[in-house]
Amino acid sequence: MAYLSLTSENQRNIQAIIRSWNGKLTWNLLINKITNELEIKTTRQTLNSYLSIKNEYQLKKYNQKKEGINLLVNDSYPTTNLEIENIKLKEKTRKLEAKIEILEQQCGSQLKLIETIFENASRIPNLDLNYLIEGT
Repeated sequence: MAYLSLTSENQRNIQAIIRSWNGKLTWNLLINKITNELEIKTTRQTLNSYLSIKNEYQLKKYNQKKEGINLLVNDSYPTTNLEIENIKLKEKTRKLEAKIEILEQQCGSQLKLIETIFENASRIPNLDLNYLIEGT
């Protein structure tokens, strides 16, 4: 079965899910969460073909091993609606913070690229950079 390509927004959302992940991380668990939260059907092979997702996954796995995170299920379960809502809000906050971090990294990379383009363009004789900036 052929799966659709992931958009840049999908990739950022998946990176945010990985970055904010709590507990044991596996490809199967990640795919289930992506299917449930983003309503995207995908495979491990598809996710692994996107460098940003692959790197995020590998970094998370490495950090989990390095930090020796206790990946066992917590024995204490939330008992009230308030506790459940609190957990959901914390999860949402972690995802949003991760997404902001990803977007900031992407923005920085794009700014560096633009600076490089302008630096290279400034070396071209008879090229007016003001013309490029104004677009007229």
